[in-house]
Amino acid sequence: MPQNRYYYEGVLQEGSDIALKDDEFHYLKSVMRTRVGESIEVINGQGSLAQGEVIGIFNKEAHITLSEVKTHNKPQPIVKLALAFLKPSHLEYAIEKGCEIGVDAFIL
Repeated sequence: MPQNRYYYEGVLQEGSDIALKDDEFHYLKSVMRTRVGESIEVINGQGSLAQGEVIGIFNKEAHITLSEVKTHNKPQPIVKLALAFLKPSHLEYAIEKGCEIGVDAFIL
């Protein structure tokens, strides 16, 4: 993970201004000693990654202008169902119900 990446709870939109507060602000200002005009990355935990520039650092918050936002969809997990040896009628039922709930692969 890059050192200049920060978390923001809200929605990230290209061209918008956001304010980093609390822990993220402390990390930006005191730990990383980021200055006005420096480029940073902002994530929101919902699949969005934004490139931004620090436009102001004040007492309790830093203002960031977002220039580019990329959205990534979460990959869907692959569900595999491992089954023990079953009677043919029970195996048929297990496979039927597995297909209904979205199992991707069966291991017999």
